[in-house]
Amino acid sequence: MHSDSIDRLTKPVYGKKKFLGNTLLINSLSTGISQGRSFTLLGGPGTGKTSLLLHLKEQLSGDINSVRSNREKQCIYLDLAIFLTEKNRQTLPFFIFNLIKSELNTPIGVINQPLKKTSSKTGDWSWLFDELKSLIEAIRHSDRWKRYALLIDNADLLLLSSKLKSALAPLTKMIDQQDDYMPVSIIFAGGR
Repeated sequence: MHSDSIDRLTKPVYGKKKFLGNTLLINSLSTGISQGRSFTLLGGPGTGKTSLLLHLKEQLSGDINSVRSNREKQCIYLDLAIFLTEKNRQTLPFFIFNLIKSELNTPIGVINQPLKKTSSKTGDWSWLFDELKSLIEAIRHSDRWKRYALLIDNADLLLLSSKLKSALAPLTKMIDQQDDYMPVSIIFAGGR
């Protein structure tokens, strides 16, 4: 087999012209996100979980309106495998905050205090919740404000990685929060 044939078998496939089938599942997940429901997608390697999440991100970001608001939603894709393989010293709360801030295209000067990677507070989940609240308050009345769904790929690593085991409870707490600075929905996808 040629390397390009292998790439086609192992790389995620998404986009309107590439991702075919699963219309019922995509519609169910899309409706669920707009209704504020969260989901877990389980399946073995190569079953299309990553492709499905990336397709949802592309399809839903900017295309649907929130039931709670007339503003657009943003789907934010977080791959825990990438977080673990990067040679950085960021904590998961700091990584999630920077990802959300970047995806919402937030201007750098929006946060009152500059963030420091070395701060011990950046590993604290209450720090993340406070920073998300400050971030959303700063952009709430601008065109950058959107409700967002968090699409977490390789979520099985929350159970398998010693670095991530403590993150499961705070992430599930985010699901229960009704505040507009928290994700409107979370989709966990994984399975090995």
